[in-house]
Amino acid sequence: MATSRTSVRAIKTPAPILQLRVDLLYLKPAIWRRVLVPGSIKLPKLHVVLLYTMGWMGGHLHEFIIGDRNFGMPDQAIPRSAWNGKTA
Repeated sequence: MATSRTSVRAIKTPAPILQLRVDLLYLKPAIWRRVLVPGSIKLPKLHVVLLYTMGWMGGHLHEFIIGDRNFGMPDQAIPRSAWNGKTA
């Protein structure tokens, strides 16, 4: 007796597009940009996107804060207490 097998294939769906608002802290007037990125973007590539978005050449320290985890080089001149619980 022959048995039939159902094959299961993974279907690759495109990553969602995320809209990010990037604010520079401690500046008046406020400086911010809105940028669209794929949801699958990795932090090193997001860093490059932010450089281009802000018109920078790459000489700025940067740090990504996601929940309780920090990625990158924090600016030692700005104490953690100055963040007031805000994340970039």
